[in-house]
Amino acid sequence: MESLAYIGLLAIIFSVGYLVYHFIKKTKNKERTISKKILYPTLFGGLLFFIIGAPFVDTGVHEQLDKALKENEELLTLHESLESEKKDLENQIAQLENNIEETTEIISDYENQIKSFEKEKSEIDTITSELSELKKENDILKKQVQTLETQLSTAEAEATAAVVSASKSSQSSSSSNSSAGGSGSNNNSSSTSSSNSSVYYKNCTAVRAAGADPIREGDPGYGTHLDRDGDGIGCE
Repeated sequence: MESLAYIGLLAIIFSVGYLVYHFIKKTKNKERTISKKILYPTLFGGLLFFIIGAPFVDTGVHEQLDKALKENEELLTLHESLESEKKDLENQIAQLENNIEETTEIISDYENQIKSFEKEKSEIDTITSELSELKKENDILKKQVQTLETQLSTAEAEATAAVVSASKSSQSSSSSNSSAGGSGSNNNSSSTSSSNSSVYYKNCTAVRAAGADPIREGDPGYGTHLDRDGDGIGCE
């Protein structure tokens, strides 16, 4: 009968060793599960054999058995605790996976918004480029207008100079014929007056271009817009 006790003790020791081996492996592989077909038959069979043979074994063996049973209970408690922690970790992992999915969706939305912003930026750059081209064309047109205005002023000055020259020659011819009859004098004064009214200077630049500066009140082309101080002499 002692042999049954020893066999039971060996079975219990084997069960304890198997539990220790399982926990060591579980630290490396979280998915590992204990084999109930090996643990429970060995543990309970060993307990049964030991209980049957225990009365025939020395007291020291009983103490060792009690100690082994306590260790076995502690290991079972530890196993239950580890199983509970495993479930908690699995729940945390599931929660983290959900958070990752939500974060991925948010990132995808931001990426779509960035693509939309980049498209709008490209359109704005295109419009800016077109505006720059239009500005360049506008500057060119302004230069052309300025050139045309300069040419127009020059042409007006030349035309005014021609009119002034014609007016002066008319005045000289009228003064040489002043000894003629009164009717002839009246005709000359009327032609001189019409010549004076036909002369017009846009500005002092035109006056200077015609060589008529300074222009005095009564001279062909004189106007108040050329005499700012009102002293009767313009383009001084």
